[in-house]
Amino acid sequence: MAEKKEMKRLEVGDKVYKKEHARWGGNIYYSFEVVERLTKTQAVLSNGIKLINEPVKPSFSEDTVGYSVHGDRWKKWHIQTDEIILEAKAEKKRQTINSWFELRKFTESEKQIVYLKFAELGILEAKEETN
Repeated sequence: MAEKKEMKRLEVGDKVYKKEHARWGGNIYYSFEVVERLTKTQAVLSNGIKLINEPVKPSFSEDTVGYSVHGDRWKKWHIQTDEIILEAKAEKKRQTINSWFELRKFTESEKQIVYLKFAELGILEAKEETN
């Protein structure tokens, strides 16, 4: 049985996040903010963004209740969870590693170290990317 999603209005101090997929490439960018103040119909975040303080049911691409940005109903913020923080940290680490490999020019001795380590682990075969 599917668990019922909590549909509550935002309150001052609530922690929210926004998850955006890069248009090109596989990167995901996370933004974390706190609700600083409320008006009758809006929640104002610490970065000044105004959300419509009316929960929106999850859609096919989301699994949590969202809060639309005032003026752009397609952009949504969600209540922050421990799982999202771990997911964001893992994504940031992945991006850091990819950037390092893109910027790094390996010497012959470094290539040998990597090759021997891969051989030791038994993972020398090239893997095909599935995109």
